[in-house]
Amino acid sequence: DRRALFLADISRTLLELLDYEQTLANVARLAMPELGAWCIVDLLNEEGKVIRLAIIHPDPTLDLLVRELETRYPPRATDLMGAPRILRTQQPELVADVTDEMLAAAAYDKRQLGILRSLGMTSYMVVPLKARGRLLGSITFIGTDPAVRYTLRDLLFAEDLAGRAAMAMDNARLYSEAETAREEAVAAVARAALADRAKTDFLATMSHELRTPLNAIAGYAELLELGMRGPVTNQQKEAIARIRRSQQHLLGIVNDVLTFAKTETGRIAVQLEPTPVGLAIE
Repeated sequence: DRRALFLADISRTLLELLDYEQTLANVARLAMPELGAWCIVDLLNEEGKVIRLAIIHPDPTLDLLVRELETRYPPRATDLMGAPRILRTQQPELVADVTDEMLAAAAYDKRQLGILRSLGMTSYMVVPLKARGRLLGSITFIGTDPAVRYTLRDLLFAEDLAGRAAMAMDNARLYSEAETAREEAVAAVARAALADRAKTDFLATMSHELRTPLNAIAGYAELLELGMRGPVTNQQKEAIARIRRSQQHLLGIVNDVLTFAKTETGRIAVQLEPTPVGLAIE
């Protein structure tokens, strides 16, 4: 009954956490008194490499040893405890009685063996953190009471706890990914708006800049046609007429571009007037 209440309380706590690393560390700390344990918390990164998140021990006098174990001896494929142990099987493991021979076999040097002996290991459980069929990491619970050994009932409790923690971790990850995607989408919309505004401003500026020389061409062509620069032959008049037609054609294109730019910015002026329907249909 006590453990059922504990799981209910832990579930409520997990719902409020959005940082999955904080979520996992909190679960481990809360579970330590219930299991009379200290914990090793491992995570798998995107490349499948084991990252040791924390080693949490209830005895503050052993903190220096715990920190040394955490920093000096990172996870290895041949580790006795932690995620490397269950990467292949992804199944929980229970060792009810840890012997000194097991510690000696697990240690990589005399210093690590001394640390493991000092931390007082008597039994341990390694439970995977799995959500939606994906292995996220593991929690290793290590008992220190010589009079108590972990049982299958303890393992079931640890699995239940790890399952809830893994689901909370996955939800936190999904939330983080959704927030990142939303922020990226907002930034993309903002960039698109800036680019569109720059394009529209460029078209408007280009149109105005082109209209000035085109109007000058029309004016000088008219002066030539009127003979203001001397007599004009018939062949020259034909050439001037071609210049004026080309100028009018190009000016029409520029006006269309300017109208489009005004439409994009919502600044176009609409002029209403009666229109013969027959002529429009023709």
